Amino acid sequence: MTKPALHTNRKGSRLSNYLSSLGVSQHKPSQQNFAERVGELIGLPGSLVLSSAPLKVKPQPAASSDQGIQDLFLEQHNQLVQFIAACFDGSETRRRFQLPSIHQDTEKPLTDLKRFYINVQTELAGQVYKLHILIKDAAADISPHLKQLCTLDSAMSDILSNHIKRSFSSIPNHLDQRFQYWQQHSDDNFESAISNFCQELQQLLLAELDARLQTTYGLIEAVNEQVSTSND
Repeated sequence: MTKPALHTNRKGSRLSNYLSSLGVSQHKPSQQNFAERVGELIGLPGSLVLSSAPLKVKPQPAASSDQGIQDLFLEQHNQLVQFIAACFDGSETRRRFQLPSIHQDTEKPLTDLKRFYINVQTELAGQVYKLHILIKDAAADISPHLKQLCTLDSAMSDILSNHIKRSFSSIPNHLDQRFQYWQQHSDDNFESAISNFCQELQQLLLAELDARLQTTYGLIEAVNEQVSTSND
């Protein structure tokens, strides 16, 4: 089967790299001491949860539904990318997801744009969660090995969910710096400053989507590997 294009990056995620390129992240992506940092996030309570997850499974041949999983992912992924584009090009019909019209006499332009970003961000979080559950449930039916992996995935998600939410919710706090940057570097052209800022918002949302999908990419890679091994 043809594998989906997975946007993994050994030198850091697309989101962390993009934030660094914008100069709004104080920490550059690093793989050093990765295990230790994950251990700190999990802590003792999380370790106890993981230790209770079933680890031994009886080897069985994989089912043949891997192509359906990939097709489902690609379809949903494309819809999410199109949703982000629609929010910026005026084709999105739901008002809360429409890019606000900003003019020089707009009282609080940054407040309006940040509210828009948070609305889109929240919708993405919900849709990615639903997609991950669909992929995980489908993957668990392919083989006992993948069912075990999905059990661990659920445990890790529960343990790290609060940390992940805090990390993503902090992104809008960095937008002030970029808004000020474009105001100062657009030759007093307000429309140009807003246009450049909104382009960055769109790229940031795409990078955030990629980051939110990392665990789902991992499940699909595991499905590909499982089916490939079973067919050898």
